[in-house]
Order: sequence, then C-alpha cells, then structure tokens
Amino acid sequence: MKTLILSLIAVGVTLVVLSGCDSPTGALPDPSGVESDDFASILAGELQLDSDQREIVRSEMRRHDPPEISPTSLWHVAARLQQALTERQKEQLLALAQRERNRNAFRLVGVYGPCGPDGSDADVRPERDTLRARQQTRLQLSKRAMTAVLELTERQVAALDELHRQQCQAFNGLSARARSGDITREAFWAGLARLLDAKQNALADVLDEHQLEIAAIHDALLMIHARRYLNHVF
Repeated sequence: MKTLILSLIAVGVTLVVLSGCDSPTGALPDPSGVESDDFASILAGELQLDSDQREIVRSEMRRHDPPEISPTSLWHVAARLQQALTERQKEQLLALAQRERNRNAFRLVGVYGPCGPDGSDADVRPERDTLRARQQTRLQLSKRAMTAVLELTERQVAALDELHRQQCQAFNGLSARARSGDITREAFWAGLARLLDAKQNALADVLDEHQLEIAAIHDALLMIHARRYLNHVF
C-alpha cells in the first residue's frame, strides 16, 4: 500500500501545464452545487460509497471551495475520506488513480499546484500575464489548504516550498529543451520519469505516513475529477 501511495504522490498534487497551455484544472467546471453532486455520484459508482460517504464529498466540496479554485476542497474531502473509507475502498481508489497516472504522467508534476510558464518565454501578451496571476492565486490557495489539512510544520512547509521550486524549474527546463528540439520525445519522457522518482523520494522524507495517505487520496481524487476534461484541453 505504501509503495502505491508513494508512486501516486510522485506525480504531484495537482495537474501541470505544458508551457503555452492553460491549466487543465482551469478548464474544469465549478465544483460547487450540481458539479459537487456529479463528482460524488462518480465516486459513489467507482467505490460503492454509502450515503454518508457520498454526503462527505458533497458537503466538503461546497463548504471549502471558492468556485474558481477546484483543487482546494479536495484536500478537505481527502482528509475526511481517509477516515470514512474502508481499506478496500482506499485500495480501489488508489488503483484507479494509478491507471490514470500511467496514462497522464507527462501532464502531472508539482507539489502545491501547476508549474505554468515561468516567465522566461518571449510571449508578453496580456492574457499570458493574466494566466500567470490566476495560477499564482490557485497555487497559494492550494498550498494553504494542503498546509491546514496535513497540519504541516514550518519545517515541512519550507522543505515542500524548495521541492516545488526545484520541480518546476526542472520541468520548465525540460519542456523548453523538448520544444526547441534539443532533446527527443523519448528523452523528455525519461527526464520526466527521473523527476517523478526524485519527487517520490523527497516527499517520503518530508511527510509522515498519515500525511502521505491523505495526500495520495487527494491526488487520486484530483485525477478522477480531472480525467473527464483532460482530453478536451490538450
């Protein structure tokens, strides 16, 4: 179970954007209201949730999430489901997310949120500045939710901050080399695999087992929430 948790954690808490593309989570519908009911229904079908478990998903998504910031409520849902799900349901959830990870690994990296355009590109369109501002807002809100739910210490936050910075710097560099033709597609995938392995090891050193399990459940929920829209964004 811990190996599966760590492999899921390695793909990150949130979805990454390839430079020049909008964030996949930015294209997701408002998770409040009907959308939260829809997501609860999807989970209920996948995991055979009972009525109490389904209500946890609905209530937490409605209570914690600003309408435009879909990842934040999933941290609170994850913390509640860690206590509410059976061990079999947890295994089903993580296995389902593992399959999504295998299909979408190149789109997933980062600790708190998407590693978007780093500002070094030549595109100075106003809409790109707006995108970066939105990403920073989402990043801060996701970090705040993660910090609160996992009850991170200042030392853990500092370690995760540095890991996120390193991951995004490495990913943006790798993406730039791929776009310029300096490396092949195969080399890009190999480089991404090394990034994910490094992140897996780093997170295992920073988070305890309780925190890792909540984070793994969060990542699984995020991938399930996003999978219906990924193919329409990329």
